[in-house]
Amino acid sequence: MSNLNINSIALDNYLNLLSKLSKQAKLYIIDKLQNSLEDQQNMHDSNSLFGTWESEKSGDQIFIEIKNSRTFRNREDSF
Repeated sequence: MSNLNINSIALDNYLNLLSKLSKQAKLYIIDKLQNSLEDQQNMHDSNSLFGTWESEKSGDQIFIEIKNSRTFRNREDSF
């Protein structure tokens, strides 16, 4: 059985359950479904956060600064 058929059967079962709800309950579910679709669209908008790093410094200069800013401590943890 294909995935589409399984989904169709599941959706038909949900619709059968939903048909017994009041109008107000159905409108509430519609609102929740619509909000979930809008949330999914907002997740795709996060792709605009990715891009190139803009700086006056070269990549090598940034690498050297990061490497030089590292600190190490020489201590033994006793248990």
